[in-house]
Amino acid sequence: MIHRLKIVTLEEDVATAEIVKSFARQSSVATIIRNFNKASDFLEQLPRVHFDYCLIDSDIKDSNGLMPVQMLNSKPFILLTDGEKTNLKEAIALSPIEVILKPLVKDKLDKAFEKAYRLIAREKEYGLFRVAEYDNRINLRINEMAVIVTDEVDPRHKNVFMQNGDHYTLMDYSMNEILALSPLFVQVNKSSIVNIKVIKEVTHDTATIHLVKSTECAKYVNIGQSYKNNFLERFFYR
Repeated sequence: MIHRLKIVTLEEDVATAEIVKSFARQSSVATIIRNFNKASDFLEQLPRVHFDYCLIDSDIKDSNGLMPVQMLNSKPFILLTDGEKTNLKEAIALSPIEVILKPLVKDKLDKAFEKAYRLIAREKEYGLFRVAEYDNRINLRINEMAVIVTDEVDPRHKNVFMQNGDHYTLMDYSMNEILALSPLFVQVNKSSIVNIKVIKEVTHDTATIHLVKSTECAKYVNIGQSYKNNFLERFFYR
């Protein structure tokens, strides 16, 4: 099953924003989850919206004269531009996935969606991790990570439960670093991240975990109130 990447758009022209949404609805690799037409609203909501990349109008600036792409903390983006404004050169220097000239053409936008998918959703099979159980870093299969939980003794560390029953303590990793490893990972509460593939059932406030082999991992994970909307969206529209 293709994991459709979630996109937010920052486009002040309503007609252009509607065209983007229309084209995205016909795409098998992209879906628009939010559209903003003001930089201030976009930057205010940015920390609370889970998305894979942005489509941004190169001509929009915030009240301080800064381009929103400069606030993305290396989040991937596609640049929409009329090609005439001085902002274009500055934005291109920030390495967008693609630059698309207006007026938008479906074929070009489709190719940009596909390029973004190849770059972002292609899953790394293995990762090299620092773990407490070994002196040296070890390779772990990323998509075999089932549940990742913040260590109760030292929250800098994360306990990872693998689908094959193995358990490791990842040394000094943030939740954001873990989430960035795979588009299959979703945060369910302040201290837990779950691989969508191992979620068997979801009730009002609980996710049931199914693992190939029995492990020390809890079979049920509570869904935090502040994470619920994003979690349900990721689970039901994966």
